Amino acid sequence: MFRPLILSAALISSFVFAGSPSAVDIARENLARSVTALAEKETECSKSATILPAEAISKLGLDDEQLKTAISYFYMKSSLDCSYPEAANVIVNLRVLHELQPDMPKEDGGKLITSSMVRLLEEQAKYEQLPEGVRQQLEGIKALHAPFKMIESAQALGL
Repeated sequence: MFRPLILSAALISSFVFAGSPSAVDIARENLARSVTALAEKETECSKSATILPAEAISKLGLDDEQLKTAISYFYMKSSLDCSYPEAANVIVNLRVLHELQPDMPKEDGGKLITSSMVRLLEEQAKYEQLPEGVRQQLEGIKALHAPFKMIESAQALGL
């Protein structure tokens, strides 16, 4: 989800310290490391993604719209949950760099992360409109709480 940030990490860490590093130099290096850690975690999350068990989900008898709502929500949630600590670390390191360099442009890549989190909240609002019983049954499906392959899972579910 955050692959464009890897380029930022390469650019940030490409400078060479002349003598002792300044607080800004250290903050840049911390940011570069956190972006790299996020990219690595994203790769790990992607590699661990599975196809949802169609049988268990189909048993719930959801209509196509309910199914799309649930799958969209759980896809976003499981994807973000998988790399949340690393993403949060990037945001913190960006804020620290902003504190040290107040003139730094505000469009710095952090918006990529927070916009995904905003999208999750929007998906959650739709999901919360499903009947409570349906949500409880969906919450009980373990595979929905881990990264999964969206397209393959949707196809397996007949969407």
